[in-house]
Amino acid sequence: LVRMALSRAIDRERICNSILRAGQQPAYSLVPPVLPKYDAARAPDYNLEAARRLLAEAGYPGGKGIPEIEFLTTDKETSKAMAEALQAMWKDNLGVSIRIRQMEWTSYITTMFEKDYGLAAGGWIGDYLDPLTFLDMWMKDGGNNRTGWHNEDFEALLKKAGNTGEPGARYRILEEAEALFLSETPILPLFWYTRNYLIHPDVKGWDPLILDNHPYKFLRLERNSEL
Repeated sequence: LVRMALSRAIDRERICNSILRAGQQPAYSLVPPVLPKYDAARAPDYNLEAARRLLAEAGYPGGKGIPEIEFLTTDKETSKAMAEALQAMWKDNLGVSIRIRQMEWTSYITTMFEKDYGLAAGGWIGDYLDPLTFLDMWMKDGGNNRTGWHNEDFEALLKKAGNTGEPGARYRILEEAEALFLSETPILPLFWYTRNYLIHPDVKGWDPLILDNHPYKFLRLERNSEL
């Protein structure tokens, strides 16, 4: 209930438009809404009345009695700005106090793996074009599962999907797994990543790629005659 309350108290539109300001879009699911024929599950929208009610149901009306929560993030300026925006929203909207803990990258990753945090900033970029690249990382004892969350029903659905050959039926099973995951709120989706580039007109052979891999053998310098 506390995690869901925190999620529903986040104004993702404001974060994207006022804090990040690089074309990011608010995220309400685990799987990005870019896969054909996959209907991604959706987490509940921003709703302060619902957030406050959930927190009260958890035994912390108006945030009274809830311990201060530590928020782990990296030492980048953008990470600090994001953490401070969330800190203000949760304090102003719910009365929940957040203490920000910034660490350099190596220490941050180590602390994440040790699960020594209350909340932590994180992100993921899919390795291949399939919902599973965003779902199977949440298996029990998975190398990228730094939350400690696991669910036998969730894992059973992933196994069932793995044994299903028909693409449409497989997607329906994975959609069910994603909906189950979001209902338990082990993570609070915030926004979809974007890439921003500054490329000189003389650089040719460079194209945007999903994983941002740019083999140099395909790049060349060619003077732009229009300049």
